[in-house]
Amino acid sequence: MPYKLNPFTGTLDFYKTSSSSSSSDNFSYDYIPTGVTVTIPTNQQMLYVGPITIDGTLIVDGKSIEV
Repeated sequence: MPYKLNPFTGTLDFYKTSSSSSSSDNFSYDYIPTGVTVTIPTNQQMLYVGPITIDGTLIVDGKSIEV
């Protein structure tokens, strides 16, 4: 189930995705396997807690913040 952080209420809200849309991920990673490339687009941020293991490639055009 995909969730988004609602900045107005501070809660995680369920949202429905369309199978025809090709939107970027809306969650954080704690592991990126070998052969996988993850891009954090400009004007977006990835929040994570604790360590992140990157065996593949992480491209940060936006922000990556440890909370």
